[in-house]
Amino acid sequence: MKGSFMSRPNLRSSLHALRLSLCWLALLGCCSLAWAAQVVGTIVQLSGPLMAKKADGSARILSLRSEVEGGDTLITQKNTYAMVKFIDNSEITLKPDTTFKVESFAYAADHPEGDQAAFSLVKGGCARSPACWASATRKNFP
Repeated sequence: MKGSFMSRPNLRSSLHALRLSLCWLALLGCCSLAWAAQVVGTIVQLSGPLMAKKADGSARILSLRSEVEGGDTLITQKNTYAMVKFIDNSEITLKPDTTFKVESFAYAADHPEGDQAAFSLVKGGCARSPACWASATRKNFP
């Protein structure tokens, strides 16, 4: 094949390599979805800028109805109040200039013995809804 860019055998091996590469990319995409953090809550009230930082250093701006994931560090700005409603219907209100980390959160309505939550208040202030947490198992939510 005079003047052609690739011969047939080279074209076949290139197409095969392309197919393998696409399969690997699809597999990696599926695995990354499985490794994604669990959604543990939603922003239900917000009065200003709110940011979520991940353990890897990436950050995103949150808005009303944004999802909060396990491991997120929530950061409010000056004059910002934010209310997070967790998947167990408990709520927490973050005050201005607050850094609050969701260390871990597990909830299953049909298996309350496994429920647990761990938070870190790095700085600032927050208030939890006592009515929502009053029914929780005390040993799991100190």
